[in-house]
Amino acid sequence: MTTGEMIAIVKKLKNFTKFSEVSHKTTFDCIHRNDEGLTVGVTLDIIDTGPNELPQNRYYCVAKTEYGQEAMGNLDATIEGALLNVHWDKLDVSQGE
Repeated sequence: MTTGEMIAIVKKLKNFTKFSEVSHKTTFDCIHRNDEGLTVGVTLDIIDTGPNELPQNRYYCVAKTEYGQEAMGNLDATIEGALLNVHWDKLDVSQGE
């Protein structure tokens, strides 16, 4: 799907459904290794809020482990910036905590 097609879908959703906000979410399944060498499954969502009046607030990320730890970051203008803003250390909590 092209960016133009995505923008057209968002506009239709806003017009026909009366949604005030529409975001696109891309999900990745990952494996995270902490400093002690332990691994845990992580679901990483990259959320694109689309072009809007505040371009610096377009993307953000949420990572969640199979044990429920969650790490989020601040909004950013780029996917790279959103990934850098994630508080990845929150995923390193021991499985039993």
